[in-house]
Amino acid sequence: MNPHLGRSALDAAVLTQVGINFLRERVPRNAKMFSLSIDVDKAGGSIPAHSELSYGVGAPRLSDVNELVSRMETVATGIAIATGTEVKSHRGYSSSEVLPNLALSRAMLKNLKKVGPPEYSEEERAFAKKLNEGLTAAEKAKSLEIYGIFDSRVGEKDLYDEISENVDIGGLMQYSTDSGDVSWQAPTSQMFVAAQTIGSPNHSWQQVVCSGNSIGHKAMALAGKTIALTALDILSDSGLLASAKEEYARALDRQPYSSPLPKDLKPGKAPEIR
Repeated sequence: MNPHLGRSALDAAVLTQVGINFLRERVPRNAKMFSLSIDVDKAGGSIPAHSELSYGVGAPRLSDVNELVSRMETVATGIAIATGTEVKSHRGYSSSEVLPNLALSRAMLKNLKKVGPPEYSEEERAFAKKLNEGLTAAEKAKSLEIYGIFDSRVGEKDLYDEISENVDIGGLMQYSTDSGDVSWQAPTSQMFVAAQTIGSPNHSWQQVVCSGNSIGHKAMALAGKTIALTALDILSDSGLLASAKEEYARALDRQPYSSPLPKDLKPGKAPEIR
């Protein structure tokens, strides 16, 4: 009955969301801030004393993420001052961008060519065409961009049966992988094989179907052979290993590794998941 005596945590949370939304025009290209949840006291007829916001943040580099999160925390602090409330923040798990190694990548590309592209049967091609029914050329192009593929001729097919020369130097692929932090601990290379129809959206039912039949199996066999041959090269070619290590050391000299784990995380204790 005395609302002037209250301070609403819900108002603060909602206004924080508004403030963070206004940040979206002033963030690095390809950065993302997405609201995951809002939790609030459920007592009816009262002014909420507690409210909690959860956000996910993505950006091309971990340093971009850290800067963006700091700006979001500043917004929350400003709103707390304006609404007469208090704010506490907790940073959860994060992951680093991938540190590429060209020496290993070129060795892997050489072995990929040695293994050769997959050979698809007419039955598999017909099945892929059926799966891709309804996909427009624009939708295919958008899906291919994720893998750094901008050749319009690729989108004319339903299955990829070639070997690309693209090692994507300096490119950015918009996906998440926990191998990023591994790449800062040792020279790392990665490859992509087309285990799905060309242009099918990520995590779509079309990709699930392909993973369970010969289209996906052929791609995985191709990847396995290529990785095995590259591992053999690393073990037998001291020059390749030395080049990979030298490139890795130079990269760390330019930008030392910074762990993305929360600073309040103690060894042997998992952080609270909220």
